[in-house]
Amino acid sequence: MKKVGGGRQYLLIDLASEQWEVRLIPSADYDRYPGGEALGLHLWSMHSPASSNSTAAETPLCFACGALSGSTMMCSSSLSVVGQSPATNLVEADTTIVGAAESMASCGWRAIVLTGIARRPMVLHVSSKSVDFIHSERLIGKTATETIQALQTGEAVSTMAIGPAGENAVAYACIVNDELPIDRHGFGAVLGEKHIKALTVDSGSMEVVPADSERFAASIAEISSILAKSPFVDEFKQKGPLGLIDKAMDKGFAAVDNNSKRTDPRLFHLSGKECARRFSLDATTCVDCPLSCQRKVMRPGGEDMVLPDAMGMMALGSNLGNYDPTVVMQWWQQCVDLGLHPVSTGMLLGWVMAAQAKSLLQTAPLIRFGETDGISETIDSIAKGTATGQQFAQGSQVFAQGSWDDALSSAIDSQVLGRGMLPVDPRGAWGEALLIGLGEDFPLVPEVVLDWLPNESTRAKAEWVVIQENLLAVMRSVGICPYLMVPLVFEAGTKRFHKIVLRLLARFPSISRSLVNLDPIADLLSSFSGVEASSPHLMDVGRRAVFLKQLVNDSPKSYPAEIPERFSSDPESNHAGDAIVPYRALVGRYRFLRALDLAKIEES
Repeated sequence: MKKVGGGRQYLLIDLASEQWEVRLIPSADYDRYPGGEALGLHLWSMHSPASSNSTAAETPLCFACGALSGSTMMCSSSLSVVGQSPATNLVEADTTIVGAAESMASCGWRAIVLTGIARRPMVLHVSSKSVDFIHSERLIGKTATETIQALQTGEAVSTMAIGPAGENAVAYACIVNDELPIDRHGFGAVLGEKHIKALTVDSGSMEVVPADSERFAASIAEISSILAKSPFVDEFKQKGPLGLIDKAMDKGFAAVDNNSKRTDPRLFHLSGKECARRFSLDATTCVDCPLSCQRKVMRPGGEDMVLPDAMGMMALGSNLGNYDPTVVMQWWQQCVDLGLHPVSTGMLLGWVMAAQAKSLLQTAPLIRFGETDGISETIDSIAKGTATGQQFAQGSQVFAQGSWDDALSSAIDSQVLGRGMLPVDPRGAWGEALLIGLGEDFPLVPEVVLDWLPNESTRAKAEWVVIQENLLAVMRSVGICPYLMVPLVFEAGTKRFHKIVLRLLARFPSISRSLVNLDPIADLLSSFSGVEASSPHLMDVGRRAVFLKQLVNDSPKSYPAEIPERFSSDPESNHAGDAIVPYRALVGRYRFLRALDLAKIEES
């Protein structure tokens, strides 16, 4: 069976009554929210309870495919998860390229919405024809990896599972699919409190075809041509997902010892170049991926190990004073098996080390920067809710509330709204400070990836954050890997300029933003869906998704949130360029520009 443009059907599953129904997304809504993050936020707002006092488990959890999921476009097997985060108590969205999206599309479902709380532990089995509610008591206590293996039948299925951390409602528990965490907002805990151990999706017989096959093929060919000439793609192929570590070490935005330092020469051991020299690496990415953004270390006689990206490598590496990538990979795998997000776990462990060093915590085992003793034991106890780990299950914010000295507590703070911040020291990348306050994990492209902006520019960085926030919402809604935004959106429109000129233009976003071009993506979506989409229309999709997320949280004027105060007051570090983040100025500029951006939605 063929489905042109992916279709507009989604599943609404009531866990309490064990009932399900098929819903159709109205065409007007689908035009505004074509898929992924935008669609997930829209469906969450439609099906959320009227009460504002609902717990995360009582609110919907939405899984939405990107608009291009199921198509032949490279890097488009995109899945967005939208729900209320137990860490921040806000509605959040995470998007990842995983196999579950392709399975959902092949069954004809553009989204799955889970409402209510199941009366018993269960596994949901979704096919193109039905939803089965299966008892799962036998899986209680099993790791995410063990659960996925236990549910892997002879048929082709994709399984999203939680580990013990999700069952025990750890605030930074994640959902696992394809050996990867697919969220960093605690949605594993939401599934656990809904009593869902796993969601399995059959590989259906639905063939997703474009509305205009010739035009769609031509669009892919044009995009392939752009990628083949991209300097960013060439560099990424060589350095892989760890390339950012070299820049962090040089510019001084690396996380070292709970973000107390900004650089360390030993970061070289965690870099892409050194890992490529030490290990035999194999790409494990989606079909036809031009970047090879996910890689594994092949080990003779043993199981391959996932090579973490730069954020994972720093969170469990330099942030803990550890510069052995093999140890990082072991802790990463342990976290994923247990259903803990590795980055959030690494940031929590760094905070524990700092608190113990200042005698704020007297817990066993004692873990120290630069030492590996006790780390694995602590990770295990956090996920399983045993020994001292249980007190860290809700993160550092909850644990630190009480009689601690405010100055000492502030000096080691590493969370934003209860969620562990990224392993990035914003004193070396001011634009990242805004993104951290917004809960955004993708780096600011003009500042960090392409090196267009100097650290001292505030007005330009705030404007680029607004632009990129919209662009990321577009990429995550259309369903294309956000890394492709760099060559397709930023580089494609600026390739005729020398880098010196680009650095000058980037300081004036009101001028240079016209060089940011969404035409290739608009043409791709138009030919696939059969509904004409222009660059301005796509920008409206992005703006609308950003605004909807802020609106459902009843706080458009409170974004971005406060970041740890130490980054705005303490310039001392081991980096030559001492600096503090002018966060108030950045936030004021951002809110002004975001309000102007909102007016553009109202006009359209």
